Amino acid sequence: MTKIKLRDYQRESIDSLHKWFSEHKEPLDSPLVSIPTGGGKSLTIAALISEALQQWPKQRFLVLSHVGEILKQNHQALMDYWPHADTGIYSAGLGHKDKKASVTFASIQSIHKHAFNFDPWDIIIIDECHLLSPKGGTMYRRFIKDAKLANPNLRIIGYTATPFRLDCGLLTDGDNRLFTHIAYDLPITRLIKEGHLVPLITKGGIQKVDLKDVRKQGGDYKKTDLERAFYDDNLTNNALDEVEAYGKDRKTWLIFAVSIKHGEDITDNLNNRGITTELIHGGTPKDERTRILTEFKSMKIKAVVSVEVMTTGVNIPNIDLLVFLRSTMSVSLYIQMSGRAMRLSPETGKKDALVLDFANLIETHGPIDTIEVRSKKQKGEGATKNQPTKECPDCRAILSIFAKTCEQCGHEFESKPFHDAVATEAAILSTQQKPESFHVQSVSYATHCKPGKPDSIRVDYICGLKIHSEWICPEHMGYAQTKAVQWWGNRSPAMIPATTDLCLDYIKNHGIKEPSSIWVKKNGKYKEITGYEFESSTTGANDLASRGINKVSQDYPSQGALL
Repeated sequence: MTKIKLRDYQRESIDSLHKWFSEHKEPLDSPLVSIPTGGGKSLTIAALISEALQQWPKQRFLVLSHVGEILKQNHQALMDYWPHADTGIYSAGLGHKDKKASVTFASIQSIHKHAFNFDPWDIIIIDECHLLSPKGGTMYRRFIKDAKLANPNLRIIGYTATPFRLDCGLLTDGDNRLFTHIAYDLPITRLIKEGHLVPLITKGGIQKVDLKDVRKQGGDYKKTDLERAFYDDNLTNNALDEVEAYGKDRKTWLIFAVSIKHGEDITDNLNNRGITTELIHGGTPKDERTRILTEFKSMKIKAVVSVEVMTTGVNIPNIDLLVFLRSTMSVSLYIQMSGRAMRLSPETGKKDALVLDFANLIETHGPIDTIEVRSKKQKGEGATKNQPTKECPDCRAILSIFAKTCEQCGHEFESKPFHDAVATEAAILSTQQKPESFHVQSVSYATHCKPGKPDSIRVDYICGLKIHSEWICPEHMGYAQTKAVQWWGNRSPAMIPATTDLCLDYIKNHGIKEPSSIWVKKNGKYKEITGYEFESSTTGANDLASRGINKVSQDYPSQGALL
């Protein structure tokens, strides 16, 4: 029996999957679990498998990943959680080709042609599933097709920190989607608030790499053009002056570069400054990569420059400085890069991680914890809450962040020379943006309907001439439902009714406590409610104490199992 205790959200994610499977019986339905980098996906997967096999011992699991580091990490997590588990590894790179175990951990590169050489699997878990392309001819797609021929009742579960891709948007959208629903979605702010991740901070002045002549290719910036942009006006060298100044009190630096040539120049530059630096890219030999990562983790190496690697599957908690010297249009890549520095490192006394962004990523995509992804009806993957815009100080017109002149009033924006190479101070976490307080005059409640989703409660707070709204989701799963339970618990001693209609009926007949003030914070061109202030005593229709209400009658089925 394991002594490892799951965190609350890890338990919630497993329970949400159980609930999801109880409601979705069709094999074609496949759930997705979204847990931010550093949230312990490996342990969550281990606990899920352990509980399932101890209840249904004859089930067979396959856990797929694309790199050896993730494969080993997932396998070790299950062995630590359940030492008696019947496990095997199938990976040419790791020198194992086990076929008979109840739980097989495999690299997709090794196993993709061999689905029929194994006894059929009941459940396949795909880690870092955002790497799956919607195209039909990939290794993952061909393998899953064969595995389903072997077992038509096969169920697929995906795990990722970013449930979207640049080429198709949400992984649950599109005709060629593999995953049909997000069963659990954990916000990164909760992990920071509960002390499971460190916050990110930014320093420096306002800076934008000049991307106006950088062309697009394959949905992202063309590499040759992007490389040139980071060499223009000696930008990279000047940026490294800034990195050296800010990094002197930081223990471990991770720098993202555009290309191998760019990475080599950064590596040489820093080594010439006396800063021990190594370069890792897709062509780095395996043994050399292992050596570099081992020395990086033990802090024998101060800095590592990464070219298109180290965005997933790397667990180096002591990283406390991130440097963005490459731009990308991919929101998921931006989030994955940011997540590399958020792990806890008690050994080094790490309290936060510094981000120096010379690539305009933060101002383009916005805070990493407030990004919303376009649906399949919209183009691309980009954030909808944090569009790259700015406000004209004269006429208040909303303009492109790159605009030099206001189209409406002619105001000319002061431009900073790009060769200043000063990193942006834009907030990389929404918690770094300051909220504003509003007095609440009244509150209204209504049903909010969204096609394909359970109904939710729209709550409007009337604050003078302004109305601030939020949506409470008692019928959703995962964190949205947990948030609804907490929201209700702050307003009523009764347990939350099970449905939106029952909640509204209860509010109409019994009332709930309402805040006297709310705190509102701006995220891009949208605003969100971040806090509430309740008076110590209340009067009027919503004063529950005066009504003597202390429990929900049987007419209001509750979500008591979640409390």
